[in-house]
Amino acid sequence: MLGARSKKAAPKAAKEPGQKPARARFWDGESETALADTALRYLDRYDTTEQGLRRFLLRKLDPKLSPTQKAEAQKKVSALILRFVDAKILDDARYAQNLATSLRSRGGSTRRIEQKLKQRGVGGDALEALAPEAAGTELEAARTYLRKRRLLAKKPAENALAEPTRTSSKRSSTKATRARTSGFRRQPLPLELVWRNKVLAALARQGFSFDIAKRALELEASSAALDSPNDELACDDQLSSDDD
Repeated sequence: MLGARSKKAAPKAAKEPGQKPARARFWDGESETALADTALRYLDRYDTTEQGLRRFLLRKLDPKLSPTQKAEAQKKVSALILRFVDAKILDDARYAQNLATSLRSRGGSTRRIEQKLKQRGVGGDALEALAPEAAGTELEAARTYLRKRRLLAKKPAENALAEPTRTSSKRSSTKATRARTSGFRRQPLPLELVWRNKVLAALARQGFSFDIAKRALELEASSAALDSPNDELACDDQLSSDDD
């Protein structure tokens, strides 16, 4: 085409004598040294499980490999993971303990922790090792969740009632039904009961049992009630000292 400018490819920058070659995007399935280097670089950045490392390394396989080459590469990956497990570089029990401690500090339940660990391929002895500890910290985790979410701060005043709502008569099929239900008002519920049910439902969605949720709510509510008079007395003492 006349007038069209020919685009010239930009010249490639010459490599310096001491410059390292670019890292390959995929693993060719042959070099075990390259496989080990890739795995160690990943473990330097992330704490993972045996299954997590296996998934990462298999994603690094060159998609152009034949099925036979992929099968041989998978054997090399399994052998490398066994070496890392024997050398304690990979330890599912340690990973489970660290993750459980982190989730517990944020108010995670035992059921939620087990779900997270199973998603990461942890099971068997690693989960059984957490069972004795989980029994004693479940209640404290539920109380931590209540404090983190500040659910006690939303507690309504005592003896407060929800506003009654008038039922709609549009869904009634006949005039007689509309006349019978017209003006009907639901009995107002105490706002504290409504709030309590919402808090228990929030704890249940996090995986806590009803007994644990109920005990945690009672303990946190009583603790908040004990703290309130102390705050008032402190304010009165401060006011009296200011008057003096």
